[in-house]
Amino acid sequence: MRIYIGIIFLALAYGCNSGETQIIIRETLPFEADLTVSKVVPLDDNSELFRPFRIRNLNDDYVVVSELLPENIFKVFKLPGMNFQYKWGELGRGPNEFRGIPGDIMTSGDDLIIYDPVLKKLRTFEVKDSSVTHKKDMMLSYKNQLDPLNRIQRMNDTLYFADYGTSIETTNREHVALKLNFEDTLFTFGEYPDSELKEAERYFKFLKTNSSKPDGSLFATFYLYQNKIKIYNTSGEIIKHINLIDDHFSPSEKPDDIIYREASWSSDDFIYTLGLNSSSEALYENPDSTFKTSIEIFDWNGNQLFRAEFDRLINGFTVSEKYSKIYAYSILEPQKLFVYELPKI
Repeated sequence: MRIYIGIIFLALAYGCNSGETQIIIRETLPFEADLTVSKVVPLDDNSELFRPFRIRNLNDDYVVVSELLPENIFKVFKLPGMNFQYKWGELGRGPNEFRGIPGDIMTSGDDLIIYDPVLKKLRTFEVKDSSVTHKKDMMLSYKNQLDPLNRIQRMNDTLYFADYGTSIETTNREHVALKLNFEDTLFTFGEYPDSELKEAERYFKFLKTNSSKPDGSLFATFYLYQNKIKIYNTSGEIIKHINLIDDHFSPSEKPDDIIYREASWSSDDFIYTLGLNSSSEALYENPDSTFKTSIEIFDWNGNQLFRAEFDRLINGFTVSEKYSKIYAYSILEPQKLFVYELPKI
């Protein structure tokens, strides 16, 4: 696949924790031919999706779909056939129940790591063919924290990065580094642009999704409303700041109205993102069967390697490089899951 090699370095420098790095301007790739579904997985009344929110590949053994529901929060499918196994998880005060609807879901080996926003804990479960086993709970929070953590990424067994939300202390930092069962922040990193916006308004204007390299060496953030990527090392030092130029949009479309992409899944070689490239109205408020999202593949230097639209509206996906598959769902077709062949890079 092609990598765009025309890179322009701006004379403008960007401040970071350890010094300065230049902003890189790169043009996005043109779209390849649409990806066509290779297999449709029918869902019955027991496995049908109602409010899907996250989809995760668990060690190439299972695909787990989470839903914004008070019960049967998780549905487990066995790989490689995508056979439905069972559903589990509910809100409550019992030992294996969740106090808040889980948002961030991570994996580590055979473990599914789930953040409970009310308890402010990471809860670890081992997923098996017919049941899950609760293994442990660990606190993940910091002093003066006002809101639950968002967009958490596991860097290693004890280190986690997350968005730095609102707190008692006013800060210009975008991210926070935390250690399990340790209430002080290790450090904060990333800087918002100078802005007159209030803290909450600024947070949503620069809303982002994050991804971590499985070996724990790098952390990438993709901005929803700005066509840019930042890549950091485990010390919070920025090593890449990339602004993307995209001729996919017409001159009449205002950049501030566009939602660009969300990080979906990453390996040690690639970051797979869900390309949205549309207004929030078309994407969330009035989606229809003619609107299509895309897959974009980047390497850990921020190079875009591949870009193609799906053959339908896909709202979430995960990847198995072992089986060379993409597993996806669409809110318009809740009684189906979709399997695509993974493009060769």
